[in-house]
Amino acid sequence: MNEPKIPIPYSEFHEFIIDATRYRMERHSYKVLTGVEMIKKYWGLLTIGTKDIIKSDVENFVQECADWELSEFNRHNYRVWKKLLAWIKAQHHHPKPHQSYIELPIVSQEKVNAKKN
Repeated sequence: MNEPKIPIPYSEFHEFIIDATRYRMERHSYKVLTGVEMIKKYWGLLTIGTKDIIKSDVENFVQECADWELSEFNRHNYRVWKKLLAWIKAQHHHPKPHQSYIELPIVSQEKVNAKKN
């Protein structure tokens, strides 16, 4: 996909991930799955503090909404969050190598020089 890449401060990136996770907690749509995929995709870029916040949020949600398992309407989404929690806990025991960079677009020096003139 040829999407534009935008630079954002690292601290704001963390806020976006936390906010996006919390937003999706009680949703009943495809957004739950896309949110879980996003968390897994960027997990290696998150600080320990951000990971702890997400883990705590998901853990609290799974505990507080345990009765969703009994609801035909809520069961699928509840199980998605429950599986994410298991995945997060497994990352603690089997961490993947930390990716210490964010891929940014390559800007040609010619373009930079042209803008200066």
